[in-house]
Amino acid sequence: MYHIRGHSRSTSFRVPIDVNEMTAAMTKEKYITGRLMYCSRYAFRNAFGITTGDVDSEEEVVEDKVEYITNDQMSNLLITIRETEYKLEDILKGQKVDSLDKVTKKNAGIIISRLYEYIERNRNGK
Repeated sequence: MYHIRGHSRSTSFRVPIDVNEMTAAMTKEKYITGRLMYCSRYAFRNAFGITTGDVDSEEEVVEDKVEYITNDQMSNLLITIRETEYKLEDILKGQKVDSLDKVTKKNAGIIISRLYEYIERNRNGK
């Protein structure tokens, strides 16, 4: 996913394709199509930071290692926030953390995207 101002975000995850999982009623094509739909659904959700709270029947329960804000994200956020009326303290309070390095990588991406949206809306007078 790319933003008009150059910000980009990519995500990745593994989806096993094991034809031994197919039921007797499934064709190979139907099984692979189902896996592709699963990939599409989660790529979209991950790219836009969408969570549903629903348990997906196809989703494998895997404990994710928490990743924290990257140096690039930190730099981008600090530069971008200067173009708004917000303060770093506002971000930290909203994230319920006491320092920027405790913001998750995922949330940092969402915050940066929202700051860009805010800047664009104000630039266009909306």
